Amino acid sequence: LVPSAAVRLDGDLLGYALARGGAMSLTARRIAIGAVPPQDGDGQTLALTPTFFQRGGFHSYNLTSNAGDAAIADGTALRLSAVNLVLDSSASGQATGADMLGFASTTLLPEHLRRASSFSLNVSGGAYESNASNLANVGVVRIGASSQLETESRGQIALSAPTSVLI
Repeated sequence: LVPSAAVRLDGDLLGYALARGGAMSLTARRIAIGAVPPQDGDGQTLALTPTFFQRGGFHSYNLTSNAGDAAIADGTALRLSAVNLVLDSSASGQATGADMLGFASTTLLPEHLRRASSFSLNVSGGAYESNASNLANVGVVRIGASSQLETESRGQIALSAPTSVLI
């Protein structure tokens, strides 16, 4: 592990598709999800707001902390539903390799037509082992008070950690 590595997402990640949607896997030293990103002076926490999970067309999120903990802040509401592309009438005349966003629109399909979303929040075993001298702050997944993790029927939510999952 590189102790000074910083994670910064500054752009758009897109996983739109006609049927399935994209799958996103991100690994960072620490992960914090909440309405207001935490102030992290060392730049080693991947801070995500709930709106991050409502754009881009992804149906699957796999987030892993590899050197600390992973937390969802108190009162945070995550509602996962993948948005799909729907082709417009000009789609059949488009050249191979054309940008689909030029002839398709994004829409939330009815639940029975879209792929169910999945969300996984993990702390790897390496986080626990590499920080054994500071056990109170590593290897834990924390779900804050009054937080909500919601997906449609058939969706999946998984939480895993080498020490504790605190809900």
